[in-house]
Amino acid sequence: MTKDALIELLKSGKIDEFNQFRRDNPNAEIDFSGVDFSGVDFSGFFLLQSLVNFKGINFRSAIFRGADLQKASFRDCNLQNADFSGAYLESAYFVNAILIVANFRGARCNLANFAGAKLDDANFKGAELRKAVFASVNLQCVELSGAELFQASLEGAKMSKQQIAMLPELLGIVEDK
Repeated sequence: MTKDALIELLKSGKIDEFNQFRRDNPNAEIDFSGVDFSGVDFSGFFLLQSLVNFKGINFRSAIFRGADLQKASFRDCNLQNADFSGAYLESAYFVNAILIVANFRGARCNLANFAGAKLDDANFKGAELRKAVFASVNLQCVELSGAELFQASLEGAKMSKQQIAMLPELLGIVEDK
């Protein structure tokens, strides 16, 4: 199937047909660079391995609810106002991505890398973020209540006083009584 045909499947919401193509062609490399996917609904979308290039793509207001995007690379993407609620994002790569007002509520983001991402007003409420990397990001306006940050890397991250007070809970540190 051509790149243009695959793009049309996704933009027209035919996620099941795209997923079937991925199952039938697990080693097909797909390069979507330069495509504008703003506002597209990718709910139920899944990737096989990491053979899809999303680098630098516009996904503004895209919907990824419940999508399986493990090992996906969203490096330098515009994901402002994107909805990743309930998505499976293990080992996903969001380095330098724009994630302003993005929703990760209940998403599984273990081992995900958010280094250098813009996360203003992002929502990670109840998200799994074990061993996730938040190096050099501003978390001050990020919703983290109920998130699991066990062994997450927060080196160079800016946090509010309230978030710092929540760190033992977020990091899963149990105090002896």
